[in-house]
Amino acid sequence: MNTEMVSWNDWHMFVLPSDFASNGMPTGYECANSTWAFYDSFEPSDVRKTYLVASYTAKDGSIVDRTHTGTHMELGPIPMKLGYDTDIAGSGGKSSIDLIIYRLADVYLSLAEALYMKPNATAADKSEALGYINQIRHRAGIGNLAETDIDTEDKFVDVILTERSHELWCENGQYRADLIRLNKFVEHAVKYKGTTYANKTKELYPLPLSAINDGKGLVVQNPGY
Repeated sequence: MNTEMVSWNDWHMFVLPSDFASNGMPTGYECANSTWAFYDSFEPSDVRKTYLVASYTAKDGSIVDRTHTGTHMELGPIPMKLGYDTDIAGSGGKSSIDLIIYRLADVYLSLAEALYMKPNATAADKSEALGYINQIRHRAGIGNLAETDIDTEDKFVDVILTERSHELWCENGQYRADLIRLNKFVEHAVKYKGTTYANKTKELYPLPLSAINDGKGLVVQNPGY
């Protein structure tokens, strides 16, 4: 692996609290948190849940957790997706753990979605889709879903979004695209953020003025901006 600075990542520093003193790790900037709602959405035995650190020892020896949040766990657990790397203490906070670009689990879940959501999907297509989802769940240490869990499109959408969020959190911002693709973006924003600002136009970002000017009348701004 190339260990030049440009290939290192400082994910740990982004998520570790400023009073963290566990597992041989230094303190960080705490720029990103997960949420307790997301943490609670996992099944208890799901190994993917263990990368959401729900308790740690602070510098003063106290335990910071959901009950004793101090100033660091009000929103939720620490998203330690890449695991611990004690070497960062001597490398300016930079880790040599490779960032995740693409994974087989994404292929399986994407294929499951394509099979189920294609026009005129057959019972065999849907059964195959369920099989791919259950392979991911099996690797995560949780039980299989049944065909009755996906016997309507609404149920399937809920299942695939749950599995994609549990599998691919903090990987390349995929979940926003997943929500938009499956027409759940606004609903999710209202449910979990309580926002009145979310609407369908926010699924697209505004075009820069330079692009509109260069388009000489052929390029128009996205609706709502």
